[in-house]
Amino acid sequence: MKNTLILGLMQAGIHVKDIGPAVSPMAYFAQLHLNAPAVAMITASHNPNGWIGVKMGFERPLTHGPGEMSELRNLVLNSKWQPAKSGGYEFVDGVRKAYLDDLVGDFKMTRKRSASSWPAI
Repeated sequence: MKNTLILGLMQAGIHVKDIGPAVSPMAYFAQLHLNAPAVAMITASHNPNGWIGVKMGFERPLTHGPGEMSELRNLVLNSKWQPAKSGGYEFVDGVRKAYLDDLVGDFKMTRKRSASSWPAI
């Protein structure tokens, strides 16, 4: 499904920036980090077992809700369009590290823990 989404976006003239596997918050972070106008990710988190879907958003940091997704479905199914020649693809490495660095930021432990307080592995 990811490859089909990428191909469709490229045929619509969109330059796709692929960050690889990501949790939802990381995808939203990447949209801001890469200054991308939109975000889309393949996910099953909001669907019944056995179904996958796409989370999307155009206006940072908002995602599409059911109304926007219905509108998009209708545009796709009812419109006549010609493939654009300006789409492209780029794999962007390092977003995971940037996300984790941003997540922990300048976090500092405020108290020392003794070795005996750590759980046994």
